[in-house]
Amino acid sequence: MRFIFFLIVSDNISKWEERVCINSGRKFFKPKVSGSITPAVGMFFKSFDEAFAFYQRYALAAGFSARKNTSWKNGGGLVKIRYIVCSKEGFHVSKEIDSGSVENSKKIVRRNRGSKRVGCNAHVKLILENNNMFKIYYFEEEHNHIFVEDEDIHFLPAARSIDYVKESFISGLSAINIGPVKAFNIMKTMYGGFGEVGASKVDCKNYRRDLNLYIGEYDAEMVVRRLIRKKECCPGFTCDYVIGEDRRLKGLFWADEQSKKNYTVFGDIFGFDATYKSNK
Repeated sequence: MRFIFFLIVSDNISKWEERVCINSGRKFFKPKVSGSITPAVGMFFKSFDEAFAFYQRYALAAGFSARKNTSWKNGGGLVKIRYIVCSKEGFHVSKEIDSGSVENSKKIVRRNRGSKRVGCNAHVKLILENNNMFKIYYFEEEHNHIFVEDEDIHFLPAARSIDYVKESFISGLSAINIGPVKAFNIMKTMYGGFGEVGASKVDCKNYRRDLNLYIGEYDAEMVVRRLIRKKECCPGFTCDYVIGEDRRLKGLFWADEQSKKNYTVFGDIFGFDATYKSNK
């Protein structure tokens, strides 16, 4: 009979509890996270996205990233089982590609890339119940790697985001020919450091790229959506628009609280023709 012994090491300073297998010397790490945001078998969620958002909050608190993984469908094509895993799950498999050379058309070049995957087995399994809610039926919380410290959490992809204020700031600077990288540097100074911005230079560049692609075809729709979002955030803000029979924007109106006060006092409004000198 073979016995496997483990040594558990824990302290109040570290963010995790360490377990060492004496036989193999392998180490396993269990994060110390508040029970209110820690997944548990039997938890129900209205949707898989809600479950994933919950696990993402847990992952950020612990100091690792999560990603969606395997899913299983029944005979009718309905997704019944979903997996959420640590971003270090599995191992990177090198891809073989053709060199593209005529002389060496049969030669295969192996693409070597650095990988952050270490075969971590931490994951949760969710099953779709008859009430159309996803339930956690298995939870593995031990990792085979250490976690990111609190001061470096902002480097994790899930911790980075560009909210409405930052989007407006980047777009406003773009209107005066200031690019996304310079906009990021300005925000870094304003917020007091890279970690306080909550986004990276690449995030800012990607946002500006996506915005340009979106504007290319949906410029009017983008303006309308932006005003509607502002209306949701600012109760005193008013906006309305008119669409013609050709599904094109014909008229647009907006007014903030200050504009309404000015109209009450002076009785004047300001309007402009968006097509003025547009056909030079």
